[in-house]
Amino acid sequence: MTRQLLKTVAWGCASSWVSALAVVAVEGRMLLATGGGDGSVRLWDPTDGTPAGDPLTGHARAVFALATVQTQGRPLLASGSADGSVRLWDPTDGTPAGDPLTGHPGPVFALTTTQTQGRPLLASGSA
Repeated sequence: MTRQLLKTVAWGCASSWVSALAVVAVEGRMLLATGGGDGSVRLWDPTDGTPAGDPLTGHARAVFALATVQTQGRPLLASGSADGSVRLWDPTDGTPAGDPLTGHPGPVFALTTTQTQGRPLLASGSA
């Protein structure tokens, strides 16, 4: 990705700042996911810096963490927010994949994924 494309992606989120980044494979192509200060998650085509679909909305506050996870052969994108929730998204169509995961006492600043006994595991960390 060139400096100009990075600038395009950053300025493409004109309504907020970019606070999280991740790469997600969608139907054979790699997309860049950004989390913003406006609580949205956006998907971008890194070859030309154009949006890949509508913003994913649902968080009430800034998105600080993003991670990808494979479950049942399909990719999901996880987002962690200052509202204390973690949301899972289907990046192929931009829809939520289940209800928000709640219970953090503060902002979610970290997400990671791994496999445990052959099953995907998403771990989150908050303040």
